[in-house]
Amino acid sequence: MRNSFSTLSFLRDYGLRLIVLVAVIAVFLTISPGFRSSSSIYAVLEQLAFVGVVAAGLAATMIAGELDLSVASMAALMGVIAIRMAEYGLVVAIVSALVGGALLGALQGYAIAKLGINSLVFTTGTLILLRGAAYIVAEGEPVVLKTCCCLLLGQRSSAGSDSTGASATSGTWSWGR
Repeated sequence: MRNSFSTLSFLRDYGLRLIVLVAVIAVFLTISPGFRSSSSIYAVLEQLAFVGVVAAGLAATMIAGELDLSVASMAALMGVIAIRMAEYGLVVAIVSALVGGALLGALQGYAIAKLGINSLVFTTGTLILLRGAAYIVAEGEPVVLKTCCCLLLGQRSSAGSDSTGASATSGTWSWGR
């Protein structure tokens, strides 16, 4: 028997969630005029990109029957590394963060798969380790991107004024508006 999409079944399963979502959006549109602005929509979409990439990686590990709790700490550490490497150029910054994340991820995967360490226990430990490493690499200070190679990525014009700034505080990217 072939599974087919049924509107009634979809509404039965997700109807209450959709009603709550529409109600929350309606309330925010009513009480906050800034919620309707283009910069608000931009900010939401900007955050969704990062969350979507992280969620895709977590979905893959969950499908495999494992759980990775160190994702946010890994993102923080690689963000700080990318900011620190930005003085050598945009490509170097991006490649260093990608390679570092891939190597640490492969090391975690090896330890979990080959050594038989429980993923929940191991990634809890690496969560703490990577967060501490991000703090050490950042020297306990907010990390701000000062090199011009990456600053144009965050540039956006609003009402005739340009403000540019990309910064990472504890590795979390925040693009200027």
